[in-house]
Amino acid sequence: NPLETWQNLVFDSEPFINSWSDLSHEKFSEARTSLQKGGLVIISPISLMTLHYLEVADDVVRLLGSFGIAQSTISLFRSMVEKLKGFEKEGLTSIGAEKGQLKGYQLTTTQVSQHKAFLEKVIEWISENCTVLPCHKALEIDKETRAQFDESMGIAFADTAYISGEPGRILYSDDQWLRWYASAASKTPGVWTQVVLDHCFLRQSVNEPLYKKSVLWLAHHGYSYLAITPAIVLEAAKRSNWKTEPPYTAVLKSFSRGDIEPSYVVSIATQFIHKLYL
Repeated sequence: NPLETWQNLVFDSEPFINSWSDLSHEKFSEARTSLQKGGLVIISPISLMTLHYLEVADDVVRLLGSFGIAQSTISLFRSMVEKLKGFEKEGLTSIGAEKGQLKGYQLTTTQVSQHKAFLEKVIEWISENCTVLPCHKALEIDKETRAQFDESMGIAFADTAYISGEPGRILYSDDQWLRWYASAASKTPGVWTQVVLDHCFLRQSVNEPLYKKSVLWLAHHGYSYLAITPAIVLEAAKRSNWKTEPPYTAVLKSFSRGDIEPSYVVSIATQFIHKLYL
């Protein structure tokens, strides 16, 4: 289940989630412009989970308007709830592979109940803040291609990409590959969580502290490819009580990617030191 996989990754100790890469065809500034131009935002399951774990879903939908969503996304959440119901008495163990070694993730009965309650709350929120849209694009794709895409990406994610392909729509997904597919298939503009937070809380001067807090959550819970500013580094240092501990160390990891220009790191570090001095 992709939702289980996301939960396992986001709460592990290493940053496995690559939510964005600054490639030539996908710039932060261009994604921000897409939101500024407006359009119906179609949200994917993982991004919906992210907003709710950040506890900013209500704030974002108030500023962006209701999200468009696929019926299969709701079905995915409901199936997860039904699965968890069966493990409330005994707990749940998930088995996966990491670097060729089996790795287990255990949830106690209390944690299972908490996860179930969380997902039920998301489902209720969807009914009040999202519009379920028909998937017309799927009818234009041959059966074999559709089956391959469903298998590789998951039905809910495939339907989300198809729905976002209609004119005047924007795909909101932290899944880079899903955004690439939507862009190639329908020239659909794509955004991800940090762009949404930037647009809603920072650019409109609504709530800069909430923006900083949310970006630090993303860094701390494994989201890589974040756009980190000196102000974010300073906030992380404050929240770490001026020690080399999370979330400060989590933010610093964002600069360790091999594709980052050394001049960019030097610029951020210099500005951070200046802010620290002041």
